[in-house]
Amino acid sequence: MGLFSAVRATAVTLLVVGTGMLLHGLLLAQNTAGSIGGVVQDAQGAVVPNARVTLTNQAQGAVARDVPTSQEGTFAFTPVLPGTYTLTVEAAGFKRYVQSGLKLDVNDKLGLPVITLEVGATSEAVTVEANAVQLQTVSAERSGVVTGRQMIDLALNGRNLTGLLKTVAGANVDTNNFNGQRTDQMNYTVDGQLVIDSGVNALTVQRINVDAIAEFKVSSNSQSAEFGRNSGAQVQVVTRSGTRDFHGVGYWFKRGEFMNANTFVNNANGVPRQLYRYMTAGYNFSGPIYIPGKLNRDREKLFFFFAHEWNHSKVPGTLQQLTVPTAQQRQGEFAATRDSANVPVIIRDPLTNAPFPGNKVPADRFNPFGQAVLNFLPLPNISGNPAYNYTSQFTSSAPQFDEVYKVDYNLNAKWRFFARGLRNTSTTVTPYGTLASQNALGLTPLTNPTGSWSWMVNATAILSPTLTNEFMAGQTLNFIPADPAPSNSPYVRKNSGLEIPLLYPTADPFGIVPNFGFGGVPTGSGTFPGGLLSQFILPYANENPIYNFTDNITKVFATHTVKARIYIEGQRKTQTPYGDVNASIQFARDAGNPGDTNWAFSNALLGNFQRYTQLQKYVVGNYIYHNFEWFVQDSWKVASKVTFNYGLRMSLVPPIYERDNAVAGFDPSLWNPSRVVTLYQPTLVGGQRLALNPLTGQTAPGALIGAIVPGSGDPNNGNIQGGANGYPRALTDSRGIQWGPRLGVVYGIYSKTVLRVGGGAYYERMQGGPIYYHLDYAHNQRS
Repeated sequence: MGLFSAVRATAVTLLVVGTGMLLHGLLLAQNTAGSIGGVVQDAQGAVVPNARVTLTNQAQGAVARDVPTSQEGTFAFTPVLPGTYTLTVEAAGFKRYVQSGLKLDVNDKLGLPVITLEVGATSEAVTVEANAVQLQTVSAERSGVVTGRQMIDLALNGRNLTGLLKTVAGANVDTNNFNGQRTDQMNYTVDGQLVIDSGVNALTVQRINVDAIAEFKVSSNSQSAEFGRNSGAQVQVVTRSGTRDFHGVGYWFKRGEFMNANTFVNNANGVPRQLYRYMTAGYNFSGPIYIPGKLNRDREKLFFFFAHEWNHSKVPGTLQQLTVPTAQQRQGEFAATRDSANVPVIIRDPLTNAPFPGNKVPADRFNPFGQAVLNFLPLPNISGNPAYNYTSQFTSSAPQFDEVYKVDYNLNAKWRFFARGLRNTSTTVTPYGTLASQNALGLTPLTNPTGSWSWMVNATAILSPTLTNEFMAGQTLNFIPADPAPSNSPYVRKNSGLEIPLLYPTADPFGIVPNFGFGGVPTGSGTFPGGLLSQFILPYANENPIYNFTDNITKVFATHTVKARIYIEGQRKTQTPYGDVNASIQFARDAGNPGDTNWAFSNALLGNFQRYTQLQKYVVGNYIYHNFEWFVQDSWKVASKVTFNYGLRMSLVPPIYERDNAVAGFDPSLWNPSRVVTLYQPTLVGGQRLALNPLTGQTAPGALIGAIVPGSGDPNNGNIQGGANGYPRALTDSRGIQWGPRLGVVYGIYSKTVLRVGGGAYYERMQGGPIYYHLDYAHNQRS
């Protein structure tokens, strides 16, 4: 298999009993489109073949399809987009049957009760209203639907649809996953188009205005063969479409700190109530595209929908409670220094291991770079608390703009098209940084522009009353970059007074100050245990375009609906590795460090660091993969109360690789004991702790203890490079085609009870995160 696997198999079984209205049918669904089916009989229970069944979209006034019943009296409409429909059945010698209000949810498999025709003239009509409770009797999957009306009516903090996932059965409200599976096993689509970040296999910056969503469905278990790409829950979102009438809505929401009380900690520290403001405003407009008497004159062919939404927020960051060096400590005076337990700290001379007289570091021992580090930090702004002496709570802002555009075109009875575009942007401005610029000081605002866009087209062809084809293509892109610090920022080395030499001076072309950590110095909040500047990777590159092509073909005959699909997906992920090109310097207390003074600030003052880490150069990885998946599935109405769903999904998921073969790993079989490196060992000479070279017996400064003896062994012993010397580009071999059988059985036990059982083998593409940290530059990191 290699270093890590690219796919994972999961077996799932499910047993569900539901109550409600018993439905029968012959169906099969797909991405967002669903199907409606049933059987037509006369009053004596004999089937009625060749009856004309017509399905009409009530909102658009357009005939979606009309088909004849089979010799078994069955009919099936597939694919059918979500919406509300009217069903009409006509046959010679019988009254016309009209059933309105048939609600088809996203990817639903709607099986209707037996339709019984009454003897009479077709000019007469029997009209019925669909029952609002429609129990699933055709598919074994477990799923839940949230409608657009529910999204608007439910209180939704932040107007983010992911908050509504908690309302679906099987959801874990604490971890936002389903049925115990990981969040990176979930799959998200909008109108059938994949919208995720492949690095984490999840939604990241993609936002969709909830007013523009018709509904979404979560299929959480026992999915049929048409579901793939990921092995967990499938979240399927459908955007709204225009109707034959014009509709529009505008809205404005406001929240402010005047509604909030200040926190207890802020009151105790004399910190005033912080800004806390949310504003959401937006509108949407939809209807037919027509010119009276010339274009779309009956308003049943061409429709539009678009929506804009703005979100502005000002939110206080987490209260930072830190310990920074006092003015006296910056001058070497540590007599008043105490730890978090209020115990005096003894500052020791690393040359003698004896306490400095008066707990004061002599000025002639100061390291100019170390003193500059202390002076770079802000001065205390509170006193009397041994756990911290500096607090801050600065406000962050995050303006957002979301756009949705959609056009539907019912060309004729045989062709349907729609196209949809999404775009959202946001620029977070926060003093404490974001994904790639985290810090606890908040000295200056840092910006993080993020966003995404997505487009897709869909074409459905009715090749015959029993044969349909659907083609879909599209692309989505998300970006999560982080800009360099502003040119006048104190985080830029030339403005900071910090001219600390770098091990690799050219590795940081943007001139950002090093990351600093002071382990052992107490902090009240402990928000940034890695240091006051814990992660500065600027600028940070992250872009993820993904394209999809899908083609479905469906054939209905007798009591079977057979469906097949081919699905192609490709992506390129551009991402900066999480590494410190600007260096990371830790001054933590460490009894094993021969330069340790017993306090991080005095370590810095003497220039004695506990650890120094820097990447050799600034690099950006380019990661590529392609997915190829296809399936065949049948929905077979075995009896009036029993339906079998069975199929086979085939997945070819080659592992992700780096475009320039710039990934490296470790192969244990290549490790050679004779090429092992030698490390400096600790030794005492005249009471002084030094480093010993075991090969020569020579001593060296104690700071080299644990370092590699130059010229000894091979530091890259056992390391390999992807794409070189016969190794696969991704460091792991492709597993080839993975076979995923699926089986579901649905049995209508009583008029209001149905039993569903299903399961299968599910495969998925692993998130890209593991290989992003295998860039071959990373193993050259020097500490």
